Amino acid sequence: RNRWFLDVLYGRGYPAEALALVGADAPVIEPGDMEAIAVPCDFLGVNYYFPEEVANAPEDYPLRTRIVYPQDRQRTDFGW
Repeated sequence: RNRWFLDVLYGRGYPAEALALVGADAPVIEPGDMEAIAVPCDFLGVNYYFPEEVANAPEDYPLRTRIVYPQDRQRTDFGW
């Protein structure tokens, strides 16, 4: 998931395997877009608020996975 955002930010374009997953739903890339996105940045913050567990779900497009919520885990009222 990080590569979808970070590869573009650091001038490597969208990952080919990610573009293949989304197919026709991939973003339209106009001339100059990649250069505009990949300008140098002073700071990068990555936040992970909670882990996700996934299960195989061949019917779920495009990633063929679904998030599972183990019932034995304590959660907040917000669902985290």
